[in-house]
Amino acid sequence: MMDRAVSISPLDKILPRRPVDQVLPLRSEQGIISDELQHYLSLYFVGIWCSLVSLVGYVTNIINIVVFIRQGLQDSTTISLFSLSISDLGSNICTFFLGIFLVIKEMNILVEIVDWQDLSYVACCWPRAMFIDISMLTTVFISTERCLCVILPFKVKGLITVSRAAKILITIYLFQFSCYMPVFVTNGLSWQHTMMYTTNQSTSNLKLDIWFAPGRVQIETVSNIFNSISIPTISFITVVACTYVLIQALRRSAHFRLHAAASHTSAGDTSQRNALKERNLENGRETRPAAGLETYESKDKGYILSSKDRKVAKVVTFVAVVFILCSMPQLMVVYGRRFLPDLDVNGRYENFMWTAFGTGYIIGGINACINMFIYLNSSSRYKTVFNEIFCHGDT
Repeated sequence: MMDRAVSISPLDKILPRRPVDQVLPLRSEQGIISDELQHYLSLYFVGIWCSLVSLVGYVTNIINIVVFIRQGLQDSTTISLFSLSISDLGSNICTFFLGIFLVIKEMNILVEIVDWQDLSYVACCWPRAMFIDISMLTTVFISTERCLCVILPFKVKGLITVSRAAKILITIYLFQFSCYMPVFVTNGLSWQHTMMYTTNQSTSNLKLDIWFAPGRVQIETVSNIFNSISIPTISFITVVACTYVLIQALRRSAHFRLHAAASHTSAGDTSQRNALKERNLENGRETRPAAGLETYESKDKGYILSSKDRKVAKVVTFVAVVFILCSMPQLMVVYGRRFLPDLDVNGRYENFMWTAFGTGYIIGGINACINMFIYLNSSSRYKTVFNEIFCHGDT
C-alpha cells in the first residue's frame, strides 16, 4: 500500500514532501528568518530568478552542444565538455520547470486538480539532483584527465582515447541513474480522490497527488548520505587537488615562455658574443653561458605544456574553479545540517536552511550556464566555430 505525503511546513517549502511514517518534531522557536519572509524569498529565488537563470542556461548549453558537434568530437576533452553540456542542460530544464510550478502554485492555477508542489518534487527536484551529480562527476573526470596529462603527459594521452573517454562518460550517466533509481521507483504521481470543502457542502474530486512506497524514508536517508554527502565531498576534494596541479603547470609554462622570450630577445647580440668568445679564446680564457639559460628547459622538460595543452588546461581550470566556487555553498549547508541540529526541518533555523537551499539553486543554475562564456574567452577553436555558426564567420 502506498503512503500519502504531508507537508512539513506551514507554507509548503520548496522540497518538503516526506512520507507520513516520518515523524518530525514541531519547531519550538522562531529563527532569524520568519515564515513569511522565507516564503517570499523562496518564491523570488526559485520561482523567478532560478527560472530566468535556467532559461539562459538552456540557451547557452544548446549553443555549446551545437558548437561541439560542428567542431567534431575528436578528442577526449571536447567529448567530455559535450557531455557536460548535456547534463547541464538537463539540470537547467528541471530547475526552470521547478520555478514555473512554484509560481503556478502561488497563483492558485488549477490547484484543485494538480498539486504543483508534488509535481515539482517528483518531476523536477530529484531529476535535477541527478543531472547535477552527473555534471559534478564529469567535471571530476575532465579535471583528473587534464591533471594526469600534466603529470604523465606521454602515458595518459595514449591511454585516454576518444572511445575510452566516451565509455567513461556513459558509465557516469548509468552510475548516477542507478544511484537515484531507488528514489525514483519509491515515489510517483497518481490520481487520488480528495475532499473539497466549501461553505455549504463538501465534494469529492480527482487530484494529481504524490504517493510513497513503504520504506521510502530509509531509502531517501541512504540516498542523501551517498549522493548528497559522500560523492560531492570526494568530488570536491578531487577537483580542488587537480585544479591546484593545473594552476601550477600553467604558472610553470608562463614562466618558461617569459624566460624563452628573454633569451630570444638577446639573440640579436649573437655576433657580438661570438666575437667576444673568439677574443677570449685567443687570450686563453673560456666563456660559459649564463647559469640556467641552457639547463632550464631540460630541467622542466616533462612539465612544460605545449601551446595546445596550455589552452586546454586553461579552459579546464576555469571550468573547475567555477565548479568549486558554486559547489562550496551547497556543500556547507549539507554539512551544516549534519552537525547543527537546529539547521534542519522544524529546527530553529529551518527557514534559513530553505533560504540557503534557494540561494544554492541560483548558484547551481549559474554554474550550469556560464561555461559558454568561459569557452568563448579561453578557447580560440570554440570561438572560431561559434563565429562561423552564429556570426557568419565574423571575428
